[in-house]
Amino acid sequence: MEIKSLDQKPKDTQKDLDELQQRKAEEAEFAKLMSGADPFKALSYKILNLPFADKYRLLRGILDGPIVVGHSAFNPHVQLDPEDEMMKILEGIEMTIRHNHPLLLELLDN
Repeated sequence: MEIKSLDQKPKDTQKDLDELQQRKAEEAEFAKLMSGADPFKALSYKILNLPFADKYRLLRGILDGPIVVGHSAFNPHVQLDPEDEMMKILEGIEMTIRHNHPLLLELLDN
């Protein structure tokens, strides 16, 4: 039993090493993508120019769970600036995003 355990250990370690190398390669590719001149502006334009179906795929592919919109205490008798009210709502939004490298490259790498 101990020999089987010892034989399995290098295989597990190699698998972990391969996963780490893959993750490092993906991070380097993402850093390269973001290193261009004004990368966020370019990325925003790429997302805005995607067809609706691809925008939907992108959101489904990077969101890791639901988007939770917190409670906003809105008093209809008080005239708030619409921007202030929107900021209150946005402060209560929570979401978890995962890095989906293959999908990002497929949809946004030109």
